[in-house]
Amino acid sequence: MWNRNAIDPRGFGGRPHKKNSASLTLAIAAGLLLSGKFVAADQLLSAIDPAVQGARQAPAQGLAETRFRPGDKLKIAIYEQIENEEDKWGTKNKAPLKNFALRTEMSGDYVVQADGSVTIPMLGPFVFVSRGASDLSADCAAAFQKSLGRPAVVNIALVERMPISVVGPVRQPGVYAFAQGMTVLHAIARAGGFEEGPKDSWSRIEVSRERGKAEISNENLKKVLAEASVLHAERDHTRPASEKLVAMVGAEEAQKLIAAAAERRRTKTRADDERRNALNASIDGALKTIELARARISPLEQTLALKRERMASLKKLLDHGTVTRPIFIQAQAEASEIEDKKLSTQNVIVEAEQRLTLLRSELKRLETDLAADLEQQITRLDREASEASLGLNASAGVLSALKSTNALQRLERSTLAYTVVRPKEGGPEVLSADEYFQLQPGDLVRIDLNVAGR
Repeated sequence: MWNRNAIDPRGFGGRPHKKNSASLTLAIAAGLLLSGKFVAADQLLSAIDPAVQGARQAPAQGLAETRFRPGDKLKIAIYEQIENEEDKWGTKNKAPLKNFALRTEMSGDYVVQADGSVTIPMLGPFVFVSRGASDLSADCAAAFQKSLGRPAVVNIALVERMPISVVGPVRQPGVYAFAQGMTVLHAIARAGGFEEGPKDSWSRIEVSRERGKAEISNENLKKVLAEASVLHAERDHTRPASEKLVAMVGAEEAQKLIAAAAERRRTKTRADDERRNALNASIDGALKTIELARARISPLEQTLALKRERMASLKKLLDHGTVTRPIFIQAQAEASEIEDKKLSTQNVIVEAEQRLTLLRSELKRLETDLAADLEQQITRLDREASEASLGLNASAGVLSALKSTNALQRLERSTLAYTVVRPKEGGPEVLSADEYFQLQPGDLVRIDLNVAGR
């Protein structure tokens, strides 16, 4: 019987391997299985590297699955579930132990074809493009069950994306591995930068970086000034306006930015307005209750005085034997009933006044909290506006200093044009780009340098 500790997925010393662990564990499992021994499911899955199981585990953890593209290199491992001969005479109450055997004729390295398909021997073609590993694993397992009549576990792992290409005035034009989030600037860096020389490359990168920082600071400053003008107007009960914003973008564009900021502010304060309105409605209700209860007190007091006067008369008649005792007791009960109504009404007034005090206190606290929050936001936005202005000034100073170098003077006389050629099913698509254009697997980045006066 195969030793359950034959494969230690943690590697030597109890620490997980960080490199080539998926290939190593698959090779070990395949070697054991080809030697004619079976592997228990829990042992097999524990030996597989997390990178190989990632496609199956990601959906269970609530993570977005990677979608496959044409040109993707994949590692597919198919494990057939087989009967455990050593366990078939076991206790019926004991759960059966599942064993798996690696199907080497189906497992291996695959590439997603241009039409988006991958053909697995004995199972046929599957459409991989724009689909995730968990979905495809289920389809492959179902096809295996249908073709061979046995259940299977299928692991699909993305090994490498289709590489990108860089051509133009760079140090090392060529093909480079794709990484998620790559831009044209990353591709230029992979290609060793521009070919003018270390000084020119440094100047060009610094200019691109500072211009990018200046653009980001400029956009942040416009947004912050618009939001600050709205909050200042809310606090001071005036119309929102910003002279600095008008000076930056003009009156018309400034109005659009302020209107957008005001709309965002209304969306944010809608819940606060609802709370304020609810408290005011409760205060109005408490005041109405007090008013109605106080209006009932005076008639009750008048009625109670009459009942007490009648009781006094009946008491004299009772003492002289003119009326019977039940009549006096009835008059006494009527007076007590009126007195109870008066006390109940007074309690209603007291409770309503207490509730009114609490509601007014809560409303005051709400207004205080909202005012404090508004001041904090104004302070934060003013600080962010100051920081954005400092960032703009710093970038302008760096660019001004760089303009004194010969490298930058040559750069300013030049025009860089970036073109991305993207493979498509119907033919390549040519896209105009800039340094921050997001690349996709298989893209070709072409860089053209046109010097003025040539």
